Amino acid sequence: MDYNKLKQSIGTFAAQMVTSGMTVGLGTGTTAHAFIKALIERYNNEKLEIECVATSINSENLAKSGGLPLLYDPLSIDCTFDGADWITPKKLVVKGLGGALLREKIVAFASKKLVLMVDHRKITQTLAGKLLPIEIIPFAFSATIQHIEKLGCSGKLRDNFTTDNHNLIFDVQIPSHIPIEELDRQISSIPGVVETGLFKGFSPTVVVGNEDGSIGTI
Repeated sequence: MDYNKLKQSIGTFAAQMVTSGMTVGLGTGTTAHAFIKALIERYNNEKLEIECVATSINSENLAKSGGLPLLYDPLSIDCTFDGADWITPKKLVVKGLGGALLREKIVAFASKKLVLMVDHRKITQTLAGKLLPIEIIPFAFSATIQHIEKLGCSGKLRDNFTTDNHNLIFDVQIPSHIPIEELDRQISSIPGVVETGLFKGFSPTVVVGNEDGSIGTI
């Protein structure tokens, strides 16, 4: 299967959900960028009246290249369209392998609705063993990492990478000995941790590209 073509189909499908008058959150990653390109085409061809909020510098630059009007300090967002790294049947979501998890979570939290766009490979029964990105500040980062590892998490600092917020990313393998939501609570309580890539409580609409090339929602 050509997954690049499938991502384009997912992005085109999701872009049809945008209507004039919306403030639209623009996610980050390959599928989100396929959505942005499809939205640019609709914006220019149909003269949509929309405003957009980007979750990363890369997405901002792509939106600018197509003329999408951007906001930088929105009070409310009608709908955000983003990708995801993993989604469980209960719609626990892991995001941030692209490094934009903090801005993505800020924008998602400000949104009335969240639409996540994935192909079928991203749907998983369990998050155990998957990578959970954690954004940490550079000051005394070794101590912060040590505290995270004491929770039973093995991980690796992302090499030669800083986020758009000038922070670091520590990727940990999600253990099976502790529920992910409890682990997230414990990690988030550590000073030096800015945010984790676990998105919970958002009840997103999920646009899924299936193995046969069809697109549906769950």
